This record gives sequence, structure tokens and C-alpha cells, in this order.
Amino acid sequence: MTSHDIHNAIVHCKQPINVHWDAFVHHSRGDIQQTSVWTAVDGDPARQVSRFYLMEGGDIVAGGQVVTRRMPVVGRFGFILQGPCFKEHSFDYYDWFVAEAMKVAAKEGLRYLAVVPDYKVEGLVSLLEKRGFRRKSVHLPPNPTVKSTLILDLRQSLEVLMQQVKKKRRKCILKGLACPVTYSIGGRDDLETFYTLLLATCKRRNTKPILRSSDILYRLWDRLVHKDAMVLHLAHVDGRPVGASIGLVNGGTYKNWLWGWTGEYSNYCISETLDWKTIEWAKAHGCCCYDFLHLDPVSAKALEADEEVPDLIRNRTHFGSTFYKMQFGGEVVHYPDIYYYFPRKRDYWLFHVLGHTLLNLCVVKKLALMFHPYRRGGLLIPLVSWSGLELLVV
Repeated sequence: MTSHDIHNAIVHCKQPINVHWDAFVHHSRGDIQQTSVWTAVDGDPARQVSRFYLMEGGDIVAGGQVVTRRMPVVGRFGFILQGPCFKEHSFDYYDWFVAEAMKVAAKEGLRYLAVVPDYKVEGLVSLLEKRGFRRKSVHLPPNPTVKSTLILDLRQSLEVLMQQVKKKRRKCILKGLACPVTYSIGGRDDLETFYTLLLATCKRRNTKPILRSSDILYRLWDRLVHKDAMVLHLAHVDGRPVGASIGLVNGGTYKNWLWGWTGEYSNYCISETLDWKTIEWAKAHGCCCYDFLHLDPVSAKALEADEEVPDLIRNRTHFGSTFYKMQFGGEVVHYPDIYYYFPRKRDYWLFHVLGHTLLNLCVVKKLALMFHPYRRGGLLIPLVSWSGLELLVV
């Protein structure tokens, strides 16, 4: 293919929904946060979404979805979350993406473009560094919640997967399967029940809920369920819901996103058994990967070392959930660092030196809140953050 052919095959798109792009993200095993359907749930007019991609023979083969955000006084920023996506992982596609991303950042007048790579495109990182992208600065958004995760390979049999579960956790699952608990798939009418269980979990942990209301769940459901991209699992005892879990499915990966539990019937091992039921469901529905979505990186590395874990780490907020998830076996995956491209060198020095101060100026915060469409309710601001709707976990 000549350079002229390649140029003609580059597409820039700002449609709110692009079914062809979403199909490509799915078939390339990309992350759901790269789909147009996911970003459309946000609905924040302060953000714009665009895509640039390369087509060969009428098919999309590489590209990325960019969420841009304008902040009063400071300017515009761009984010590529859990991307880009590639038909196949090759240097040529990586090279094209990096060059095109730099052009997009300059053309759109962005202060900077941040690439938050998916762990499946880690080979892209060295090229980003070589082309002038700079490694994450602690001062600059975005600040993704998920920096490490646990992946189960569902291409293995259920028997093998069960054997990989640590002995005590496996014993809990087998005990739970024998208890009088009914596990089923829920529908839209059960979302309010799920939200009640989510609130019960937060109250028990003395934490604030990620969602201010169940509205976002209904909006996600209406966008995703017909694509089989969102599933609700329920656990009932004596006909009453006591536990629930919501999973997101895209590109052959099942993400264990949110869950709730009343705290009752702990001797029934409901949490362990419900998670195992979601693993069974994901495998039965053709998923090849199961993603627990979030591990505390510090806790995970300490547990991987297979040594005595000091109290300083055991007292970390997410040590308990990290320990729990790692008992299921699988592979711990740490995401690559975030990389930033500054089209103008002066912006790099400005944000490198004064970034934290600039983004926390009182006037900037007040203006951002003034123009934020959800300031009076609906969504909790951290969920719809700088870079858009993020996969936050309880």
C-alpha cells in the first residue's frame, strides 16, 4: 500500500455512536471504554468524543477513541482510555497510530494528549517513548482507578480453573454451591434491587457509594444489554435477594465490575459462590478472559512475593479485596504507565512545573463546577471524571 493509499484510508469521525468502530473494538478484543456506546452514556456537553482509524480493504485495522475535555482558563485536554485498538499487533500499525495521534493533538489544539494503554498493547509503550511521549506525571489527569488486575484464562476447563483456586477459597465455593441459595440472571427491573445491595455494602464498609443514584445503571443497561455487553447476576435466599453482581462483556472479556451483598448468610459463602457463578456464565457464553478489574498494585506485588506481608501493607484500603481476588488463581497484570504528548514544548514545561497548581486553582474549580451538568445530582462526579465515564470499583 502506498502512502497516498494509506492517507486516503484514514478516517476521522465525531459521530456520537459509530457501530462500525464498536464492532472493530469488539473483534480486536479492545476494552469497552473504547466503544462509542460507553462514552455516549456520559452525556456531558463539556466533553467531546472523536475517533481516528486506519482502514484497509474496507475494514478498520487500527485506531483510537479520544475523549476531549475543556477546562475554564486552562484549555483543552485529550484522553485515549484503555486503547488504542489493533486488528493485529504489529510495528507498522503501532507506528501509524503514534504518528496520527500526534497530528490529532496538534490539529485539535490540545494542551496534551494522554494515552492510557490497555495491558494488551504493552508493546506500544517503547514506541511512545521513542516518539516523544512523556511518562506519567503525578500532577496531571487522568488518574485511572484500575492500575492492576487479575485475569483468568477461560480457555481452560472449569475443573482446571477450580483447581487453581486456593484451597480455603475452593472449599468455600464448594460449600456455597451446596447451600440453599438460588443464583439467577436478572433484568432491568432488578437494577433498583442491585443498587440497594450496593448501598448496603457501602454502609457496611463505611464508604460512599460510587453512584449517587441508580440512574446511571438504567442508562448503561439501555445502551449495552441488547449487545449482550452487560449482565446482572443475583443470589436469593428464601426468595429474597441477598447478593448481586454486574459484569461487562466486550471482545471476549468478562469484567467483574460492581457487586453488592447484604452481609447476611455469611456461612453460605455467597460472595465466593456468586463470583464462581459469574465465571461459569462467562465461560459458557464464549468469553476467553475473566477480569476481576481491580487490584491494589502495592498489595498485589507484596502477595506475589510469597513472603510475610507487613502490617503497613495489610492496613491498606484495598488489601482485603486484593487478597480475596488473588485466591482465585489466574495471572496478576499491571497496566503500563500513562504517556503524554505535548504538541507545544512550552505547555510541557508549564504543566510539568505548575500542573498541580494550575489544575487546583480555586477559580478553575469553581468554573468547572459551575458548568458541570451533574453538579446538582444524578452521577457522582468521580464516576464521570476528567476523562469521561470510568470503570470504578466498589
